[in-house]
Amino acid sequence: MSKYNVSQLIEKAMFVSLTISQWSARKYDKKISKEIDRLYNAEEAGRFNKRLLDCSELKNIYNIAQRIRTWHYQNTLLWLEGQNILPSANYFDYMKQFRDFKNEFDPAVKKFINRYQAMKKEAKKYLNGLYREDDYPGIHSLKSKFKCDVTISPMPSSDDFRISLSKSEIKKLSEDYENKIKHRLSISAKELWKRVYDVTKNLLNQLEGAGGKGKYIRPGLITNIQELIVLLPKLNITGDQNLENMRRELEAKMVGKDAPTLNENEGLRKSTAKDVNDILKRMKGYV
Repeated sequence: MSKYNVSQLIEKAMFVSLTISQWSARKYDKKISKEIDRLYNAEEAGRFNKRLLDCSELKNIYNIAQRIRTWHYQNTLLWLEGQNILPSANYFDYMKQFRDFKNEFDPAVKKFINRYQAMKKEAKKYLNGLYREDDYPGIHSLKSKFKCDVTISPMPSSDDFRISLSKSEIKKLSEDYENKIKHRLSISAKELWKRVYDVTKNLLNQLEGAGGKGKYIRPGLITNIQELIVLLPKLNITGDQNLENMRRELEAKMVGKDAPTLNENEGLRKSTAKDVNDILKRMKGYV
């Protein structure tokens, strides 16, 4: 961190906020909840939530949204709730992938909207006496419940304090702001180390556990490791050389290794586990 001042770090990154919303298709039924209480002689024992629709279209939207959220957090750095850091080096790749996700999310929503009236008729049959027309939003209102967007904004500099205060007060405010930025960046850097540690620890667990009955190394885990190795230089905005050295070592140890090969070759699996364990031991000082 000391290699850069705050102004240099601000030039290397920006803020990004991801907004995803969708209709839950669930509704709390107060009347039925009270009837259940009466039936079992209970008092506010629970809340009965109706499933207004049961359809693959809505589940698909949910799955796409979950994939977008996971990808967003993997490709940004922790900052504040609702706002993450997007390194400039990752901006173009991030925006390209987001546009691809958007081109998947929007048509999925459109498909659901187009089938909405037909699905309401189906719901009327299986909900029977629980069906209430008022539980269902109109088409215009329904459309407004779905959103997938990102907002990019610059990280403000301490030079942005252009207010009518004395020079000493402005200096104090600027210094305080820079200290807070440094503190938040140190938290983001540590979270990045933890991200690397967790996925590497998961790899070690599977390497050591594979070979037993029903136990094997998942291809998805190897993919996660490989993707993180490629992504880390873009996320390392503080220029942490220790993190880069660890990344290179992990990359070297995983070259040419895939899940099928590791699952079939016990000797390779054991030697890889030893290498990964050595890396993990040295990582602990940074997590």
